Amino acid sequence: MPFLAMMDRLKAFLNRPEAVLVVCGYSFVDEHFNALLREGLRGNSRAAIFGLVYGTLDKTHPATPLAEEAPNFLLLGSDAAVIGGNYGTWAIPQGESSPPKFPHGDFASLGSFLSSISGQIDGKPMLNYGA
Repeated sequence: MPFLAMMDRLKAFLNRPEAVLVVCGYSFVDEHFNALLREGLRGNSRAAIFGLVYGTLDKTHPATPLAEEAPNFLLLGSDAAVIGGNYGTWAIPQGESSPPKFPHGDFASLGSFLSSISGQIDGKPMLNYGA
């Protein structure tokens, strides 16, 4: 029962105007869950899902077809992405010899990034609001 309640809550969330969902650590191999994501994206063109893939991303990744059919699903891997329904590898910046790597499919990297934008360093506030 708790699983069904959580699925209902996710479905309701994806129906909210301008809902944004960031997914990290999910393999996209559960077709029931993928169907719920697909339905939410089809039913609400203003919703967006960011799928952060650990490691490389290719056409055989289980989430690639879903991202290719839903332009509001951005799938980001270390070496490639599906953005706006289009699969491609990261471009090599001018003057560089290799493309950049998208690191945030790794929990440690994502956690460091979120910490860096939260206004805290090592769990301590960066600003002294009482001074």
